[in-house]
Amino acid sequence: MAGHIRLVKEKSGIARLILSRPENRNALTGEMIRELIGHLESLQWEPPEKLRFLVVEGEGDYFCSGSDTGELRRAGELPGDDSIREAFLFARLFREFSALPFPSAAAVRGGAMGAGAGLIASMDYVLAEENSSFGTPEARSGLVPAVASLYLGRKIGLAGLSAMTLRGGSLSAGEALRMGLIHRVSPGGSFREETAALERDLLSCGPDSLRKIKLLLLKMFPLPENGIEEFAAMQNAEAPASKEGREGMDSADQGRQPEWMPEKGKGDGGK
Repeated sequence: MAGHIRLVKEKSGIARLILSRPENRNALTGEMIRELIGHLESLQWEPPEKLRFLVVEGEGDYFCSGSDTGELRRAGELPGDDSIREAFLFARLFREFSALPFPSAAAVRGGAMGAGAGLIASMDYVLAEENSSFGTPEARSGLVPAVASLYLGRKIGLAGLSAMTLRGGSLSAGEALRMGLIHRVSPGGSFREETAALERDLLSCGPDSLRKIKLLLLKMFPLPENGIEEFAAMQNAEAPASKEGREGMDSADQGRQPEWMPEKGKGDGGK
């Protein structure tokens, strides 16, 4: 599974992390998360004159579709401690991204769903194509986007988080922009130019200044405390093993409605 994350360092001071599993819309596996964490831990020690900022991209036409569904199902079959450790990987990943001492930006094509939405919420700036979609569809499969919610809530607040997580649907790029999840929508055909313009803007800023601003932002808007992070990771771990979680994943695999859906014509107050 190794090799699905590429790191490219440019002489200009830009570092690029590229999710490279396009055949699966860059769905995240445990191995990919470990690779990302390893790169982030290494990059954070780079001096300002060598590393100005980080850009994260998805290979192909989709940024990140979330967690790998096969691994989610297997996680529900793991012993309790192993399942919790896997859930904590996401908590660690989002924290590592958020705590970087330099700016990070996501260039989103196609969309960012589930854990992918949590990924962009842990970055400082998000540029997206106008046809991109965003969301946390976990509830529709009996799952809980718990760890991602910690970072989504930090970015978009309670009202935005409620709208995303409780309905389980998807948002257009325009809706995500109005909510504050992303910062700019790139009109059709101009995505590369918009990305290049963003990079020029960041390169025009003083490297030390950018790092001081990033530190200020972290002080003003602290990362989630350990207690709530542990609670969220427990929810992530328990959901795939639950009866509802298994039914949700089975129904999605089988192309049918989950058993909790009311029969057509029912659930309307008895009318």
